[in-house]
Amino acid sequence: RNGGTTWSAVSTGFETSVIAFDPSNASIVYAGTGGALGRSADAGATYVPVLLESTSSLAIDPNSPATLYAGTVDHIYKSTDRGLTWAPVYTGPGHSFVKALAVDPGNSQIVWAAMTFGGVKKSTNGGTTWTSVLYSVPMAPAPPAALPISPCS
Repeated sequence: RNGGTTWSAVSTGFETSVIAFDPSNASIVYAGTGGALGRSADAGATYVPVLLESTSSLAIDPNSPATLYAGTVDHIYKSTDRGLTWAPVYTGPGHSFVKALAVDPGNSQIVWAAMTFGGVKKSTNGGTTWTSVLYSVPMAPAPPAALPISPCS
């Protein structure tokens, strides 16, 4: 609320693995945990579970913040209503965490996903279909945690 000058502790009630802030509404916060994805409409004071799966990655469309992607074990979900409802857009082969998600800031139809097993996937139609662009991702010393997108690509 003050640009990060002061901080106060908040809790989702679970161990949080990923957090994302709505860039157009400072009151909306998303927190992925080992048990669910929580959504806060009061800047993190309280959370409501909106996706009942262990959530390991989140991406907000920078051009349309109402659109989000959530990565879980073997699934990518998409919401177009600021996380109130979710629909699966990808189902993996089994036992693969979606460790990182990114939406291309120059073209919101392009979405990237890094999997612990299964490499890197790319969608060019907002998550409707996915293709493998890298079949193996190095797992040591740790699986991928971020997918930086170059504005020049």
